[in-house]
Amino acid sequence: MPRLGLYSILSAVALLMIAPCTAAAAPAPSTEVVATYTSGTVTVADTVAILNGEGESRDPYTDFTNASDDAQRGDAAFWLDRAIRDVVWARHWSAIARDAGTSVPADAAQMADKLRGELALSTWIRNQPPPPAPDTEMETKQAAKIASEMSHPAHRNVSYIFRQIDPNSSEKVAREAFDQLSELRTKIVAGQMPFTEAARRYSDAPSAARGGSIGPVTRDSGFNAPFMDLIFSTAAGEVSPVTKLRNGFYLVKIDSDTPEVKLSAEDVLSSPSLKARVDAAVKATIQMQRLAELQKRHNADSPEAAALADLKTSTTVMGSIDQAGELVLQRGRAMAFHYARREDSITSPTEKEIEDYYEQMKAGYVKEGLFKLTRFVVPVRNGGVSNQLEAQKIANQALELLKNGATPEQTREKLPTQSFVWETKDKWLQSSTVGPADMELLKIKIGDYSTVHETKEGAVFFHLNDRRTPPTIPLEKVRNDITRKLTSAKRRQKMFDDHDTLLKALDLRMVWREKNNYPVTSDQ
Repeated sequence: MPRLGLYSILSAVALLMIAPCTAAAAPAPSTEVVATYTSGTVTVADTVAILNGEGESRDPYTDFTNASDDAQRGDAAFWLDRAIRDVVWARHWSAIARDAGTSVPADAAQMADKLRGELALSTWIRNQPPPPAPDTEMETKQAAKIASEMSHPAHRNVSYIFRQIDPNSSEKVAREAFDQLSELRTKIVAGQMPFTEAARRYSDAPSAARGGSIGPVTRDSGFNAPFMDLIFSTAAGEVSPVTKLRNGFYLVKIDSDTPEVKLSAEDVLSSPSLKARVDAAVKATIQMQRLAELQKRHNADSPEAAALADLKTSTTVMGSIDQAGELVLQRGRAMAFHYARREDSITSPTEKEIEDYYEQMKAGYVKEGLFKLTRFVVPVRNGGVSNQLEAQKIANQALELLKNGATPEQTREKLPTQSFVWETKDKWLQSSTVGPADMELLKIKIGDYSTVHETKEGAVFFHLNDRRTPPTIPLEKVRNDITRKLTSAKRRQKMFDDHDTLLKALDLRMVWREKNNYPVTSDQ
């Protein structure tokens, strides 16, 4: 679990608002000793603090105590042993580094300050009493907001073909334009030409590039009245008669018709699921108000600084927070000293080591590009269909039509929505960006289609236009990269070896294992 950041803080606020709150303060980490060594002890609180400084917000000893099976106990034991070793290592080397005049790196100091602020804020949030019952006005306001977000006017997805006629044109020119659109309409209605193709080839409107589509249109869209009347007098799925308006002739096609959804605050409050959203929103608003008041009360630049100021009178809480910060500082100083002192002892990798690494990792040193694809999408919302189930259904219909030889344009004309879109990538791609589809695309034949996959965007499938085994990058092109990796690995191994040597010299004893009759096994 990552250390608390702003997103985690806001998530914590939301969680606390939804879940029942208690006024009791969260207990400070235990001072129970879990390990001893020649010059000190390690407590549960120490392990929590060092893990916080490493980006792991957890209490492994409590996790071990509360574990319900061997797998959970094994995981907690791993983290607890790691934390104990890191505490001892950081303390030992930090003391040596301090005596040698090594200063704390700036990034470690910043990390310690950030950690103290985040811990203070999360502690302050946890310790807040339950918010009071919301007043009717606040509840109604939130319900009205949700109702507004979920409501939408009736709208129609519209495509049209337009032939512009100069007002001064002769009757013959006008008649030719009318006859041409009439002929197009006959072909479109008979299924001899897709509306989108006719629009691209013959329409004078800017929407021709989109197959005539202008997307959703409501009664308030702002088009001129005669054009709006034509749109709303044409049935869904139908093509209007050729109609002369002020500046030319029009053919309108209604791709879909979505009825109005209008919710009131009362509708929202009468729905159990929506009422739960209202309650959560109200409680979150109250808690955010508390945070704003806290920051104002202490004239602080941030909520974290305000929480630190508010908790400074609590010796127990601040002691735990300061301890976490101090361990981060110790660890940073120790790391700086350790690397500087041992840098000269790290030998550069030999040519054989570089070549062996290259051979082992050759599969990873390839030029980008596995596939050439056409990507088909039925989007959800944003001009698409209303939900994933509908998108999946339409995408599967499209897939069958394409497999049976229809072109993408013909396929779109036969679907219940014109939002079906596609894009062909002529360059080599490393991935389709849809993990399960990549696995398919590695197995299917060139020229075949993948199955339909659900994504945040909507329902997606692919046509495999081409596939290749990417060429391998020569060793000389990646030699510097391999050298850096091997040098870094040697540095880490040297640190681990020194770490193990140090812990043996300090006679580290895992007291917690003895207390809980949990000896080290061969797989730990």
